[in-house]
Amino acid sequence: MSSSHGARIEQYSLQRHYYEVPPPDIDVMWECMGDLVADWWHTYNVMYNGHLANNYTVSILNNAYFTTIANLSNIQEPRMKHRDMIVDNYKRAGGLLSTLERIGFNLITNIQVYCAIQTALLAKGVRLTFPLENPVTVDRPNEAGWDELFSNNVLLIGQRKLLDEYRNELRNAWIQKIVIIVRDNPDTVGFHAFYMVTHLARARPQATQTPSPLAWVTRYPGS
Repeated sequence: MSSSHGARIEQYSLQRHYYEVPPPDIDVMWECMGDLVADWWHTYNVMYNGHLANNYTVSILNNAYFTTIANLSNIQEPRMKHRDMIVDNYKRAGGLLSTLERIGFNLITNIQVYCAIQTALLAKGVRLTFPLENPVTVDRPNEAGWDELFSNNVLLIGQRKLLDEYRNELRNAWIQKIVIIVRDNPDTVGFHAFYMVTHLARARPQATQTPSPLAWVTRYPGS
């Protein structure tokens, strides 16, 4: 467990500011996420000594969070782990980890992650003729491409640690599937735009007693 487990970003000299400009390619992230209930998103910048360390977008109504920029190399040690930053950012937006369902990464630039995704696509038999016409889904373990996708993929390795270290708050969530989209990136020669969203799942609670007559009353779930 990291030393920044459960911490707030302010404890690491970081400041959070609302950012009015919507993230680039948010429509692609929506496509990765699927089944969204509302077009209600908020974007924030996390700053360190005047420098941008993190740009993220969150939707509590959609139980979703995605990162566009994570530039933590200029933060002085001891440095807050990105997975702990995700947790604090989601909570400060009003979310509960028990409802978090989607964790995404927008416009991936990490070369190791880039290579892991390409290797996973090849393992699934996907021709690396970019851009891809349709999203590619990598399902649970034993699915072709699963092991390749996690190999040297710091983003997914960090997510696994997040799920383990916050498993009680997350209600023992696990990774159900990962959706990948590859598009053209006119701003970067030789590279395409990679997007990745992890979809979480949880066991359904089992009924422990006979429902009372009040169970027939219509109930409206909260957001």
